[in-house]
Amino acid sequence: MNVPNQLKTFLDDVLLKAISEIGEGVVLLDLPRIIFANEAFCAITGFSEEELLSLPSFFEMVPEAGRDAIRTKINGHIQSHKTFGQYETVIHGKSGKLIDIELTVNTIKGQSQNQVVSIVRNVTEQKKLKEVLVHQGLQYKLLFHSNPNPMWIYDLDSLKILAVNAAAVQKYGYSEREFLSLNLKDLRPAEEIPELLKRVDEYKENLSVVKEMVRHKLKKGTVIDVEVMSHPIDFEGRKARVVMVTDMTDHKKAQNALQESEERLRNVVTSAPIALFAMDRNGLFTLSEGSVLSALHLNPDNVVGRSAFDIYRENPKMIQGLRRALAGENFIVLIEEESSVFEIHFSPIKTPKGEV
Repeated sequence: MNVPNQLKTFLDDVLLKAISEIGEGVVLLDLPRIIFANEAFCAITGFSEEELLSLPSFFEMVPEAGRDAIRTKINGHIQSHKTFGQYETVIHGKSGKLIDIELTVNTIKGQSQNQVVSIVRNVTEQKKLKEVLVHQGLQYKLLFHSNPNPMWIYDLDSLKILAVNAAAVQKYGYSEREFLSLNLKDLRPAEEIPELLKRVDEYKENLSVVKEMVRHKLKKGTVIDVEVMSHPIDFEGRKARVVMVTDMTDHKKAQNALQESEERLRNVVTSAPIALFAMDRNGLFTLSEGSVLSALHLNPDNVVGRSAFDIYRENPKMIQGLRRALAGENFIVLIEEESSVFEIHFSPIKTPKGEV
């Protein structure tokens, strides 16, 4: 990627910093390779960022049995021009342990079709609970009380909370006694109660595991975004559902940070008297933004996807610069184009092995 010096700080602070400091794992993929991984993703996998970036393919982390399936899903996501999609798979951690993950894949506008950013969640505990609930084994009691995620059991008719674990008590701010005096409506914002009652009626006929995104209200009044997974259960002769909650607040912040960072970057670049462009190893433009493009009678729509060597075929100095950059050289050069002189900063991005 060719990034003028005055934009490097902006890129680092607004784009990469925004996704590196959130609690969710984040990876940038130039498929099939990983080109960036934040600390949270490294913690999930046990690999260092350098080890992850040296992998020839992200899909090598996926066991062979599931590799083709997740590759097909992500490639299908790209080919269908989706902006957002969620997919589940299993990966090997550095220790060899299998980790269930959920990928929230976002296509970044203006980038190469092979470049996506994905927020990664470790959903191993949720998967484990789902398997236990489906089989209705006695071990669910142990899993219920020791689970690090908030859990409770509620009566399908009265909505009364019948049992609650320690994680829920700690997260929601109620004592166990207070929690057992509540019903589901007490945990939801007032405007969402009609939809809750409608859903509960549907649950009475639904005997499967249900996963949904809703909002919950803590004792102190704070409203949080959560993912709720529930399953029907017979509890002391009552028709009930057991619930496990995952706080998705950081996840939502991560998605918003990515969207806001992209928008802010785009606004700065398109209004500044500069042009920001990127190309792949073959010299095809994957990004082209900035007000300077109009002076060259170009726009992003007729640049991205085209060969830089084709566009600048009549400018030998520019062709020479492109070749130097693709060879891995970092330099600045003055080039005349359309009766104007431009200062161009070529800054190739390299892998830990030194490859462009």
